[in-house]
Amino acid sequence: MVIMSSHQIFSVSSFSYLHPPLLFPVPTAYPVDLFEHIWSVDRLQRLGISRFFQPEINECLDYVHRYWTKDGICWARNSRVQDIDDTAMGFRLLRLHGYEVSPVETRLYIEQYGGQDDVWIGKTLYRMPYVNNNVYLELAKLDYNNCQSLHRIEWDNIQKWYEGYNLGGFGVNKRSLLRTYFLTTSNIFEPERSVERLTWTKTAILVQAIASYFENSREERIEFANEFQKFPNTRGYINGR
Repeated sequence: MVIMSSHQIFSVSSFSYLHPPLLFPVPTAYPVDLFEHIWSVDRLQRLGISRFFQPEINECLDYVHRYWTKDGICWARNSRVQDIDDTAMGFRLLRLHGYEVSPVETRLYIEQYGGQDDVWIGKTLYRMPYVNNNVYLELAKLDYNNCQSLHRIEWDNIQKWYEGYNLGGFGVNKRSLLRTYFLTTSNIFEPERSVERLTWTKTAILVQAIASYFENSREERIEFANEFQKFPNTRGYINGR
């Protein structure tokens, strides 16, 4: 039996969703709106393209929060049977985006967690194009290639900056330079955050150089301090120039 409200019985979209009944399985609830709103956001974030859909993500989370209950949520706003999967994902996303959500809801699902018979049938049974589609994937591939090209240019500029200031002589090797840039880029990867990414990397390298040099004798530390005061203005090198 499909759970539907009175206005959905006469809905054209509801009819199209269920017709023809002999060709497709009939789900237990319609619409699966909460599931789509939650997992679409998760999919965009995992693909690294959520920054392109921020207004839509805010709208999705407002929608989910509107139907949040003291027992959590389930896949559809009309269903009264809450589940751990949607509640846990909804809790994580809402908390990460600043919504006030109590952790008490998750206590109801401890017994449901970790079952070996959990089978994902949503993709086939519920036919959710907003969660499973190739448009997201193709956009993610294009964005990934764009990010990779920019990161290569940045890495070349950082190496020139490293050589130009002879930071190898201050105890910083190229392996450490690469590791620092990689760790920075893995957390700050967006093209529009290039200045932030380069500034973070260069600051971390300079801290390493200072820490390494200050392990030397007192005379060398004094010499370093004197040389540091003579250092030229580096504002022009923020973007690798």
